[in-house]
Amino acid sequence: MAGWGQTSIKTNAQPSPTLQEVELTVMGKSMCLSRPYLHYVPSRMLCVGEPQERKAPFLGDSGGPLVCDGKAQGIVSHGSGDGSAPSVFTRLSKYVCWIKKTLRKLKP
Repeated sequence: MAGWGQTSIKTNAQPSPTLQEVELTVMGKSMCLSRPYLHYVPSRMLCVGEPQERKAPFLGDSGGPLVCDGKAQGIVSHGSGDGSAPSVFTRLSKYVCWIKKTLRKLKP
């Protein structure tokens, strides 16, 4: 995933001035289901990140891409609020029809 979000949990941390990239792991749904504060819906969301590695999207990364094998698979949605993994991403495959339909409407 990539983003310009904060790279520190300090209160006054600023967004990154350069695009940051991190390799994350798509986890099984049980990882996010075991954390009710994530409000995880497996059919529409992806559970991403390994808590042991302390790698996760953070403040300012929302809307950033999750790319797997060169294809967009998810969009950063939300996480725990403290920068710890796992985080929740929108599962793009569930919205492909809606995205295509919406884009067709935008063509002149």
